[in-house]
Amino acid sequence: MISRKPNSTPNSTPNSTRAGALIVLAFSLANTGLILALKQVGKTQSLELIAYDRAVYLRPDRPQDDRILVVGITEDYINETGKVNPSDEDLVTVLDTLSQHNPQAIGIDLYRNAPQQGRDIHRVERLEPDSTSQDDARQNDARLDADHHPQWQRLLERFRQPNVISITTFASDNSPAIPPPPTVPLEQIGFNDLLLDADSVVRRSLVMGWTQDPETQANKDFHFSFALTLAMKYLADVKNIVPTGNETHPDYLQLGEATFIPLTPDAGGYDQGDAGGYQIFLNYHSRLTVPAISQSNRIPSISFLDVLQGEIDPAQVDGKIILIGSTAPSLKDLFSTPYDNKRVQRFPGVLIHAQSTSQILDAALGVRPLMWFWPTWGENLWIFGWSVAGGILAWRCRQLWLLGVATILLLGIQSFSFYQILVHNGWIPIVAPALSSTLTVGGMLTYRARQAQQQRNIMKSLLGQSISPAIADELWRSRNDILRSGKLPGQKLTATILFLDIKGFSTLSEKQPPGELLDWLNEYLKEMIDAVVSHGGIVNKFTGDGMLAVFGVPVSRTAKEVTQDACQAVRCALTMRGALERLNQSWQAQGKAHVHDHALQMRVGIFTGSVTAGSIGSQERLEYGVIGDSVNTASRLESCLKARHEDDCRILIANETIEHLMSPEAFHSEAFQSIAHQDGQAFFIPFKGGRTGEKEGEKGDRPYLELESWGPRVLKGKDHQVHVYRVVGAASAADVQTSVNPEDTPGSPMLH
Repeated sequence: MISRKPNSTPNSTPNSTRAGALIVLAFSLANTGLILALKQVGKTQSLELIAYDRAVYLRPDRPQDDRILVVGITEDYINETGKVNPSDEDLVTVLDTLSQHNPQAIGIDLYRNAPQQGRDIHRVERLEPDSTSQDDARQNDARLDADHHPQWQRLLERFRQPNVISITTFASDNSPAIPPPPTVPLEQIGFNDLLLDADSVVRRSLVMGWTQDPETQANKDFHFSFALTLAMKYLADVKNIVPTGNETHPDYLQLGEATFIPLTPDAGGYDQGDAGGYQIFLNYHSRLTVPAISQSNRIPSISFLDVLQGEIDPAQVDGKIILIGSTAPSLKDLFSTPYDNKRVQRFPGVLIHAQSTSQILDAALGVRPLMWFWPTWGENLWIFGWSVAGGILAWRCRQLWLLGVATILLLGIQSFSFYQILVHNGWIPIVAPALSSTLTVGGMLTYRARQAQQQRNIMKSLLGQSISPAIADELWRSRNDILRSGKLPGQKLTATILFLDIKGFSTLSEKQPPGELLDWLNEYLKEMIDAVVSHGGIVNKFTGDGMLAVFGVPVSRTAKEVTQDACQAVRCALTMRGALERLNQSWQAQGKAHVHDHALQMRVGIFTGSVTAGSIGSQERLEYGVIGDSVNTASRLESCLKARHEDDCRILIANETIEHLMSPEAFHSEAFQSIAHQDGQAFFIPFKGGRTGEKEGEKGDRPYLELESWGPRVLKGKDHQVHVYRVVGAASAADVQTSVNPEDTPGSPMLH
């Protein structure tokens, strides 16, 4: 008998709910910490950037921005003029043509720190300046170059017009700085450097930059970006908006309604990114298409060649911000953007600057805010919250398929939230929370699997070590009810009881050493246990050499299932008979002492009826048991008429069991009722026993059961008679025909 302490069983009380919450919290904290550690070393950034690119690509475009016009140097200009870059003369002509139509600002995204004739850059020999002033040096350079290149002098005059913005670059590890055109005022110069992520995609915009003196650590050569300079020129002239410091954060740039919050290293989907300078997210106005002149990119564009030839509509220029730059693929001024997912098509830098200018104008005028991001603590809380959500799902969804569906829905909600926030100009992590919630679900599944195994072991200890897989599965489906109070609740059931005992065991035990006795007894009990388990029963207890098995507990059964339990109990007894026969043969071959004089014999009693089943005992010792008159009757059947032992395994059943082995018509027939009262009368009934009691392939199919009536008997301790039958064994069709139709004897009847 296996017993256990009841207080080791989990339950569904408030304590269980509290424990579940603590488990979810523990897993969530652990997995959030793991994800944050991965973010700290940059392991999630690449996936975050991929997710961001896909969402940007799916995001709807904004309407065309008619405040901006791009004048693109296309392949047509190169093929028509044979010039890789516009000459000083062509650029002067284009600037003059545009200026006639009253543009608000003209940004020239072309390097003009020296005169150019179209294909080659001609630099003049420079003399040492008399002054160490940078402005004096630039003015001296301009005077010297003007003597040799009059067209360049004309171009410099155009550059000095107050609405013309020129470009410069900062020095990098790979290239030196490119200076702006000489003599141009600093407020008309913006840098056109674009920030490239590790995958060479432009997702951020550097709006202010400076260089730092390595000796003094002082900042110098401060510039606004090309796009910001153009936007500030437009806003100052048209809307009277000028940049200031934010009231709350004086270090933050305030331009109209927009506060430029600089990026942090872990802003959005970045992990320890380079946040040098003054950066913001580049919130693209619309998707960029082919790098050519096209209205489909939502930034109006015309060809440099058309302007050079005077083919321009004045309305396209009046009051607009004009950006002049290279759009021809052969000029290699191309960059990857989030819209270019497969990196097979890159886009001109001038169009990216136009997008950045459009973004700044929209933000300053309150049309569309700059892209925002959460502080570090907000992102951490976001990741932790989704981890908790995954843990709650895993705790509440007990069915695996339901948990799978719920997890997919959870990831879908995360993706939808990420996309909607991006549509509303925010960038939050998506990969980190998805990984965190998925890891928590996986961790909770692992915990639940371990907990389930523990519960299985608890239930198995409640019922005994030997139960069939079918019963175990049925118990597991009902585990919440069964384990609620830490014990199996008492219930009234209809079950079939099987008692087993060895004949003359006391005498055998006295003649053998304890070790030898236990060896063959355990070998014998193993075979009997296997027979019970294989037929869906439960070994409830051992009584020394005996055993109590129950068919039909611990859950309630239908009438059909009760009938199946009775049949299984009889099949189990026949299987035990076959096992005993094989054991006797084996022991006799080995010369075992307990079978020296005669084979080992046993008795089986089977009874079907009402029992009370449940946990029995105290706090110190608790076990599962079945009690009731049916249990006593089965025990009395096993010990009935011990001297009457026709075979090595005597199997006795009562009317209450045989009723389930026969059809109702046959059981209530006059023929059967007559047989029931005749001691020694044998008869046959159809029985789906197959090869019950025999090894596979022996003697063929045996679909009948041969029974012998012992008539009504008053069992010990009973005050009424019980009809008793001995199970002779399984029979084949040939056996039945021989018995029913003998030529010289009436034979045994067969009841259908």
